[in-house]
Amino acid sequence: TIGTDAFVGTALTEIDFPASVKSCDHPFSGCNISKINFGKNITAIPGEAFKEVAGLTEITIPATVSNIGGNAFRFCKNLKTVNFNEGLEYIGSNAFQSTGLTELTLPSTAMKFGEEVFSSCLSLKTAEIKSPIKNVPSRMFENDTALRTVTLPDTLESVSNFAFYGCTCLSKINTGAESVSFYSSGSMGKCYALKDQRFSHLDRSATDFKASKTKCEPGDTVDLTITYAFPEEYLEASEASEITIGFPTGVTLVSDSFEMEGNEISLSNAAKGSIPVTGKSGTLKFKAKINQAGEKVLTADLTHSTLNGKTKQNWSSPIGIIYINSESEDEPVVTTTTTAKPVTATTTKAAVTTTKAPAPTTTKAPVTTTKAPAPTTTKAPVTTTKAPVTTTQPIVTTIPATTPPQFGDPTNNGAIDASDATFVLVEYTNLSTGGAPTLDAATFLAADVDKDGTISAADATLILQYYSQISTGYKESFEVYIKLSLS
Repeated sequence: TIGTDAFVGTALTEIDFPASVKSCDHPFSGCNISKINFGKNITAIPGEAFKEVAGLTEITIPATVSNIGGNAFRFCKNLKTVNFNEGLEYIGSNAFQSTGLTELTLPSTAMKFGEEVFSSCLSLKTAEIKSPIKNVPSRMFENDTALRTVTLPDTLESVSNFAFYGCTCLSKINTGAESVSFYSSGSMGKCYALKDQRFSHLDRSATDFKASKTKCEPGDTVDLTITYAFPEEYLEASEASEITIGFPTGVTLVSDSFEMEGNEISLSNAAKGSIPVTGKSGTLKFKAKINQAGEKVLTADLTHSTLNGKTKQNWSSPIGIIYINSESEDEPVVTTTTTAKPVTATTTKAAVTTTKAPAPTTTKAPVTTTKAPAPTTTKAPVTTTKAPVTTTQPIVTTIPATTPPQFGDPTNNGAIDASDATFVLVEYTNLSTGGAPTLDAATFLAADVDKDGTISAADATLILQYYSQISTGYKESFEVYIKLSLS
């Protein structure tokens, strides 16, 4: 056993890690270790072993290792490459969460996983699971905002809660599976670039979000069109209820411009971007004024219900996302991403949230409506400009250049503290007094810590409670604290 923080603050750059170590508690946190020599015949890497080791950039997991414990490499921000070998069987919860991985290939022997194994890996672009798993584990790739392509086995049957939630640039899932069921609408939440009909409740060929232009000057007005339709197999079992438009500070929806055949739209609903709708399909037209310079992200989601046997289930499916750049002509254009097939959920006010694909056939997780903010207005640490989306209409996804606010830190100051709670309370007060939402998609996601799809005093309370805990030496991450608090 290696004790808690045993080597914190030391100048270690290389270590020999023997097979005899069975447990440890982030003993090398903050060390600049760049090389790990794993002991001969090592069979397991204990949980917390290399948590928060900033110097790691590449590691090779020995072929003798069958088990990687929870949090083993969590928060290794510079860990870009992990070479896995055949023989690995289990990876624990959060083992590689918030690392710098850019690509991932898991061996055919890896069959068991904890939760959030690769979540919040903001640079991860491609992932492949070679093992014949039937289910993508809970939150496995949650908030991997740069993830574009995933290859899954043909044995795939279902996707667990929040498995791909927040993967706003995910455009292609390679799998021979003909149909996939979902545990909740959060399973594919905010997957705006995904056009694969297997992962959506909406008819992706007839569902879209378009803008008349994606580059303009501050003060310009942009014409926007939202279309939606349910596929043939859902026509009898589906019922639409509301289109939710997410829009950031610096954008105003022109209330009296909203038009939709068969729907009378109130000015108050239009201003808030919450449009009640009916029917199996529809087209909504409206205008938005771009008041400030910079990139602006608008999202559209459809709240609807489906019948699963005799049980009615509520979903929020993504319609589309648009990036508008109101900078000068010399600035790079941040483009439009229409979503023919994404699956996500929305809130009643602003951001985008959880989504759902084909009518779930698996057991529903205890979350029925999930929410989080829409796509990021700030940019993920990826500089590529196009997502490999294959649709009949040109779709361009731009990844933001700066790091989006992290969960629980909507002020993006690098710490979860009282200022974040105050920030949340200000927005809650604004919304509860009838104001239009002011948070962009990424900030909404960071602020809605209880993931109920709304900004409320409860979110601020949770942030303050965590801040109080860490002030007295509490070691767990905010994500873990929230899970324990809400369980």
